[in-house]
Amino acid sequence: GAGGLLLAENFSDPELLRRAESVLVARTARLASADHIVASADERRDFAAAQNAAAVDMETATIAEACAARNLPMVSLRAISDTTAAPFPAPPGILFDIARQQTDAFRLGGYLLRNPPAIIRLMRFSRQIELARASLAAALCDLLAVA
Repeated sequence: GAGGLLLAENFSDPELLRRAESVLVARTARLASADHIVASADERRDFAAAQNAAAVDMETATIAEACAARNLPMVSLRAISDTTAAPFPAPPGILFDIARQQTDAFRLGGYLLRNPPAIIRLMRFSRQIELARASLAAALCDLLAVA
């Protein structure tokens, strides 16, 4: 669920993964990395199932490629911010402008005015993001303490 930690076995150096598993309370599983936002619950389930993965993100494959090109071992630790049971509160393009790397407040505000139930979903999503951030920060502190 939201706030949970995932160690991606398919993107992590085996030795670093073993060390992280010994320190963290995290699920170790396969991670799928998409080249686009996988928004709907059905699309997420289908994409993850096709990749035999427990979760989906957009960044890890690119980071792993950069590390491999430089011969740098990595461990992939992800904090889950949204799930098929707790999805995005609005269409991804409304929540975040990828090209500008920020939320367009006017666009989001207009969407919320037209879709008032989304306000509650946005508040819930904000709590999910905060939980994920706190989980990831604590896990990084734990990992760095033993490094």
